[in-house]
Amino acid sequence: MHDATHYRLFANRRLNELASNWLCAFPAGMVTSCYRRGHLPHHVFTNRPNDPYWAKLVEDPAYRFPQSRQSFRRLLLRDLFCLNFGAWRPILRYWTGWGAVIDNREKLLTGSERLQFAAFWLIVAAAAIASGAWLWLIVMWLLPLHTLCLAFMRVRIVAEHNLDDSGPELSHTRHVDASWLERLTLAPLNINYHIAHHLFPSVPLHNLPRLHALLLRDPAFRAQAMLWPRYFGKNDKGLMNSLLR
Repeated sequence: MHDATHYRLFANRRLNELASNWLCAFPAGMVTSCYRRGHLPHHVFTNRPNDPYWAKLVEDPAYRFPQSRQSFRRLLLRDLFCLNFGAWRPILRYWTGWGAVIDNREKLLTGSERLQFAAFWLIVAAAAIASGAWLWLIVMWLLPLHTLCLAFMRVRIVAEHNLDDSGPELSHTRHVDASWLERLTLAPLNINYHIAHHLFPSVPLHNLPRLHALLLRDPAFRAQAMLWPRYFGKNDKGLMNSLLR
């Protein structure tokens, strides 16, 4: 869905949206166009007032660092138990399709998108009930989307950008090599190659490792870029360790 947001899944725009929505976005309760509405300005105006992500996060005390380890652990635990859902709602309102299907006064979705989103979830619900798998759908998919997924997302949001810096990409965007477990959970599909993605957002996800390797050949990039081995780790190996006291 992220590549489709940058119109890189298929050259044909209609096919790009249909494939992204039905195979990627709708299953996660999202709609590609909604995500794109905030994501593309984020790339153009990163860490500046016209960046919709930055404008929300910079006002939220939960994203001010450094902060204590106890405070951050509490935030993650509250995410895991869905206790921070109210704080997540302003962001999720513009990513997901649920609210706009019910109330589309802000015109976040077209009529076709609303119909497709509703049709997708009616089909899923009917199939889950007919097969007797409705409990699996709730416990193994919908519940993690609203708990574990939000905790993972919080870590990645914190790691991707230094919100206090509005300078060039190399001064506020971070790259994390990540362990295999971190790549499986926190940063799937090469999203940990965040500097490369911000410098060249038209490069699809499968080419980001090669792009990063090319960038590393530049001594200036190696000297200035914020490159981290892990999200979590001891001493100078863990990015999150450097932000917590």
